Amino acid sequence: MSSGPWGVKTSLPNAHFLNPIPQHLRALVVDYLFQNCYGDTARTLLNDSGVRQLDADGDEIMSEPTAPSPDPLSLPPEAVRSLALRREIRRNILSGRVEHAMDLITQHFPSVLTPAPSSHSSSSPPPPDTTQFLYARSLEPHHISLNLRIQAFIEAMRTSPLPGDPPPTPALTDSDTDKVQLVHSARKLNIAVQALPDQEDLKQYAKELEHVMSLLAYTVPENSPAARYMSPERREAVADQVNSAILHRTGYRSTSSVELSARYTTVLWSFLHDLKVKPPPESSRPAGVRLPPNDTSGPVPNKATDKDSDIVPVFDLQQFLTSRTS
Repeated sequence: MSSGPWGVKTSLPNAHFLNPIPQHLRALVVDYLFQNCYGDTARTLLNDSGVRQLDADGDEIMSEPTAPSPDPLSLPPEAVRSLALRREIRRNILSGRVEHAMDLITQHFPSVLTPAPSSHSSSSPPPPDTTQFLYARSLEPHHISLNLRIQAFIEAMRTSPLPGDPPPTPALTDSDTDKVQLVHSARKLNIAVQALPDQEDLKQYAKELEHVMSLLAYTVPENSPAARYMSPERREAVADQVNSAILHRTGYRSTSSVELSARYTTVLWSFLHDLKVKPPPESSRPAGVRLPPNDTSGPVPNKATDKDSDIVPVFDLQQFLTSRTS
């Protein structure tokens, strides 16, 4: 078990999930809010979810004032500072002000972009994730630094702001000068990629730069074949990676307990499904335990799918959430 920023255990034994108490559930939610920079919401939850004693009529019993006792879910000052800075950095990335975000990271969390000379990675970085951008889940400083610099280059080529962006304040007025500066930035990016010591990193980022640089050939890059690089989803992914890296470098877990549980559950049920494990009969399951919802919206079942219905289903988080809200 590990302690979160509020000093409570955020990794609970499995037995607690069958009979959760309000404090466990509250800690799980507050942990998620802290991880994702929702500081005001976390504080409101902590203030509004305290245990109250009620009389027979349902009125709150007002006790005599006593010396305040420390709340095990209170937020330490350093965590408050970190959360506020992470929120500001995230806000800048999501609004396209990537260079300002990098300045804040360099000032307050330098190890996120530049590792200490004596530090070494304890494990090999995750494989490239080409669905959003390279090494999307990596916490390695050189991956994060390059992803931010590439994003800053993309933002410099943007011809129309995304919804919610601040009004543009261009520093240059000459279009030719703008293009020269973009080409200069592209060259600096290429030099940074060529300096990568790992050959697989170099290969992957060289391919990435080739796609990104193709945006230069279009007057309106948002309408180019590489327009996916201009999407708000990419901004979100970069902001999430930076937030996780800051948490990791400041001594906190880089992923919330809720997300870890969702990943674990997805992998576990997929593994059981692939092994064609049959679920125990309902009468032998603990009270309240149900199988994940199974998608029956597909084609008419055949013999193969009939056979599959006897084994545990694959866990689909989106379907699970939909079934809980419908």
